[in-house]
Amino acid sequence: MEQKAEKLCSKLPGGTTCCVPKCSSNSVRTPGVSFHKFPKEPSSKETWLNLLGISKQPLKSHKVCSLHFPGGKKVLGALPRSSSFSNRQTSNSKCGRIVTENMKRISTTQHAGKHDMQQTNEISELFALKSELEQLKKENASLKTKHDELSTKYKLCALRLEHVIASDANFKFYTSFPNYTTFKAFFNYLQPACNLLMYAGTKNSQHASETQAKRGTQRSLTPEQELFMVLVRLRCGLLGLDVANRFGISPAQYSRIETTWLAFLYHRLRALPIWPSRQYIQNTMPKAFKDSYPNTRVIIDCTELFIERPTSFRSQSATYSSYKNHNTAKGLIGISPAGYPTFISELYTGRSSDKQVTRDCGILNLLEAGDDLMADKGFDIEDEMPEGVKLNIPPFLNNQQLSIQAENETRKIAAVRVHVERAIQRIKCFRILKNVFPLSMASELNKVWVICSYLTLFQPPLINSNSEQE
Repeated sequence: MEQKAEKLCSKLPGGTTCCVPKCSSNSVRTPGVSFHKFPKEPSSKETWLNLLGISKQPLKSHKVCSLHFPGGKKVLGALPRSSSFSNRQTSNSKCGRIVTENMKRISTTQHAGKHDMQQTNEISELFALKSELEQLKKENASLKTKHDELSTKYKLCALRLEHVIASDANFKFYTSFPNYTTFKAFFNYLQPACNLLMYAGTKNSQHASETQAKRGTQRSLTPEQELFMVLVRLRCGLLGLDVANRFGISPAQYSRIETTWLAFLYHRLRALPIWPSRQYIQNTMPKAFKDSYPNTRVIIDCTELFIERPTSFRSQSATYSSYKNHNTAKGLIGISPAGYPTFISELYTGRSSDKQVTRDCGILNLLEAGDDLMADKGFDIEDEMPEGVKLNIPPFLNNQQLSIQAENETRKIAAVRVHVERAIQRIKCFRILKNVFPLSMASELNKVWVICSYLTLFQPPLINSNSEQE
């Protein structure tokens, strides 16, 4: 026992010898065997010493041969095994069994420790994934709630024909028509041609005949909904992008629909014979006119619409109105004594005088001998009147003071002529005409003016047959 195993072999002149007790492996005498240093980490070194049965700390030169490792080869992280050591023991089998048992215990403990650590990591990762899943579920529920709220809000804010049919007040606010029944009658007048419209911006830009089938992609809105949408734009003065968003279509699509419908409505409304016969004028004439001006055929006045200043200097000069101090377009309207529009002119440049507009618009050609035309004193068109047609305008000042007779005449004309101003106000209830028209819509301004003017024909009369008021 004294010569026991704790003998450490050192590097001999004859080569390197294994330091494990009872092991005679030598780098010279035992070819094919490799020699390995003890690990520097204290706990690992202690494990090696216990497995190899070495009680003293080895020197730096002490090495262990590869025969003490599983398979006779040292691999990274491998521990020496006691079986090699036991097989080489000759005097202390008990010690070998102890070492073997210690090796098994340590190996089992290490394996169990690694397994427990791996299991712990997996459990931790599982809990982390579960927590992340719960968080994602909460975020998904929150996003779904917001989506539902926005969808509901959009549905409530979206404007559709069916949303305003039930309320006459709402329908008039959005379209100027007093109710849906009147609107439907107007739409029926436009049928079936409005089903065959060829949209602007396509190869089929011309209006189809009533027997020609419409080509191209199907409409996302019905013709009735498209008409309602365009009327909302005219009545409320909304921007094109706003209208497109309200009706759930793209701005480009709305622009094509608007351009097509404005041209269509302009031509269809211009086809209406709104100039009445003399007999109709007499039958519908209010008492105030019958008593004072029984031969009145039409009452005229001009109004101006603000436009954006043109880029051309010549156009700036032609459209500048000294009366409004702004660039404008001027239109003339004529109404019957009952208050209905009977003549709508095209638009002229703002610099044009009332006399010039009256002479050029064509209304004088419609008058017959025996008719009276009533206007403001600015319409100095006495020399332009057709033969047999009388002009009723307020008298001009004479010597800076009106006579009693002239003053009475002025009051009488003003009392009945005021209705043409009310008719103009009705037209300008279409808020698109109250805004400054942009140059980008210059080509549409005349159509908008004519359409808005004609649409007032579908409103109740200006002068009530009983009270002579709305």
